[in-house]
Amino acid sequence: MEDIAKTLPADYSYEWTGATFQEKKTGGQTGYIFALSLLFVFLVLAALYESWAMPVAIFWSFRSACSARSPGCCYVNSPTTSSADRAHSC
Repeated sequence: MEDIAKTLPADYSYEWTGATFQEKKTGGQTGYIFALSLLFVFLVLAALYESWAMPVAIFWSFRSACSARSPGCCYVNSPTTSSADRAHSC
């Protein structure tokens, strides 16, 4: 959009609005917010279980569950499986 705006006549202008404006305004804070949210969840789990090791185990088990889920989803959505296979896959 910025490249196109350079070719506009001098009396034309543009501005960002809505969600795009908010996204441009916040910039690259997504990773920072995600890291803070993981830290917050870790601290809440540590307080809940009164252990520093238990939240680590929970994070690792969640990671393992997500990585094991991916091949299953690929199998269920593959065109070679029949609808009967999909119904009984759970």
